[in-house]
Parts: sequence; structure tokens; C-alpha cells
Amino acid sequence: MGIGLQLLIGFAPLLITTIVFLVRRKLIIAPVVMIAVMGLAITLGFVMPTQTQKTPIEEMSGYDEMFYLAGSYIQNGKYDEAENILNQIYHKYGDTAKGALYKARIKFLKGDYDAALVLYEKAKETGDEDLKISDSETKLFVKIENDEIVDIYTAAANESMIKYLNSQNLDPKEYGYNNDM
Repeated sequence: MGIGLQLLIGFAPLLITTIVFLVRRKLIIAPVVMIAVMGLAITLGFVMPTQTQKTPIEEMSGYDEMFYLAGSYIQNGKYDEAENILNQIYHKYGDTAKGALYKARIKFLKGDYDAALVLYEKAKETGDEDLKISDSETKLFVKIENDEIVDIYTAAANESMIKYLNSQNLDPKEYGYNNDM
């Protein structure tokens, strides 16, 4: 809703009261008022733009806003929607370090650790000062680099093996297992 329409709606009670008062006092005649109101309605019909329903992506056209939306999609597990927004950012603003970092996060959460590592290195190499990479994220990608990240099934199997070895009074470290797995 435009500011002009908001002002018109705000002044509508005063305008209507004034017109009724002037018509009752016979200072202006009713047909003139009706023609003026119809002219105003027709003018507003042409001047007022029609409102169309916009998607969140269309409403958020700014760089930071689009990254905020992509980040919220990532947090909610909607990785495909986040990737679509990141692709739009790529087509609009080009390849950015922030875009590479967000894509690395998505790849990591999807379990594609090798692609995540490549994208993370790409984001880190640009040296972008605005890029905020947390310490825990850096440690996580170092573990990926050193092949210390295992999937959930391997971790569960390792935990089961450690429990078994402990139940047999054996040291899991002698068998290559540690408690950090």
C-alpha cells in the first residue's frame, strides 16, 4: 500500500464529514460531489499499482538478505531451496567466498565431505575479510582433510567394538580404537 493511499484513508473521515456538511448547507451541490468522487475513484484505479504475491526470493533482492534466507533454509534442513538461492546469488553477483562457504556447509550436511572440503578451501583462499568462519568449523574441515570424519554407521560400529573390547577387559587403543571416534 502506497503512502498516498494511506494518507487518503487517514483523511477520509474528515473529507466525508466536510462534504456532507457542505452539501447539507447547500454550499456545493450533490452532483458535483458525485462527479468528483467518481473521478477520484477512476484516477486511483489507474494510478494504484496492482499488488502481486511475491515469493520470499523476489522480496529479498539484496545480497545479504539472500544469504540470510539461504542460511535459514540450511538451518531448517531445506538444502535444495538453499542451493537454488545460492545459484541465484551466483548468477546475480558472481562467485563469492560467502557463497562457497554456504555451499560447503550444504555439502557437508549432505555427507559429501570431499566436495565440502574443496568448497571450504576455495572460500578460505579468497581471503575475504567479511567471511566469518567459526573455529569449530575450521577444526571440522581440518578433520575432513585428515580423513578423521566418519559417517554415522562407522561411528556406531566403532562404538560397539569399543564397548565389546572393554567388556572383554581389553584396551581398545591396542586395537586402533580411541574414545574420540
